[in-house]
Amino acid sequence: MAFIILMAAQKGGVGKSTLARALGLVAAKSGFKTLIADLDPQKTVVSWHERRVKTAIEPLLEVKELASVPDALNDGNDYDVLIIDYPGRMDANTLDMARVCDLLVQPSGDGVDDLDPAVRAFHLLHYKHEIPKERLVVALCRVSSGAGDAFARTYIKTAGYEVLRGAIPEKRGYKLAHDTGFTVLETDYEGLNQRANEVVEAILAKLVEATDERQPETATAGEAA
Repeated sequence: MAFIILMAAQKGGVGKSTLARALGLVAAKSGFKTLIADLDPQKTVVSWHERRVKTAIEPLLEVKELASVPDALNDGNDYDVLIIDYPGRMDANTLDMARVCDLLVQPSGDGVDDLDPAVRAFHLLHYKHEIPKERLVVALCRVSSGAGDAFARTYIKTAGYEVLRGAIPEKRGYKLAHDTGFTVLETDYEGLNQRANEVVEAILAKLVEATDERQPETATAGEAA
């Protein structure tokens, strides 16, 4: 059964597709058979993947344009990791996905215009629909400064939710990478790659931890004897 990571947010333009692409790259490089399912009508990931294929950038990731959550879950059965890039809204389908996903990552910028909807969305999922807080995490993206990072981190933690370590800043270098089929981990600037990698590795760590917990306990040498 695939480990399901849902990239969702109350609004668009906060970094869902950015994280989906980067996490897909890292998961694939880590040996997980990975599918990125693009359910967003904008088809940002699908269009980006076409550029990546045209430029022949390795590794070539597996990306599918899918119409519905059931389609994504069905196709994801053949993979170790299913990353779903969901449209920029919280609706009934988001709730259905939140109930079955292993991790819901909500990207957010460092302004209240982004942070407040993120908190309200998590409050709805947790307090009204009883989605465990352990499945709900915020990843800081398009952050303007160190002060913005600190403000956003405090805002989310005060609301009672986990903020992943690291933050992806708002930089032109990331956009240039996406324009040519690369991820935010593959820019021409090592400092930018490292900043983005810290966030993505924090998500991957949760995936690895959960995968280890799924493994059946094996007998020790003494027990086997």
